[in-house]
Amino acid sequence: MIYLAYVYHYYYSFAHNARMFFVCQLQYDDAMLFYVAMFIFLVIYFHAFQ
Repeated sequence: MIYLAYVYHYYYSFAHNARMFFVCQLQYDDAMLFYVAMFIFLVIYFHAFQ
């Protein structure tokens, strides 16, 4: 579970950095980015305990 938390944190940090890098082109919304990260986290979580 702690490993999954690290994966989630790494993914969210990567997505946040990508948003900062492409902020002029894409204009990501923080809430949408959070939901996308949460979806990826849930997919990884359920796949690990399938």
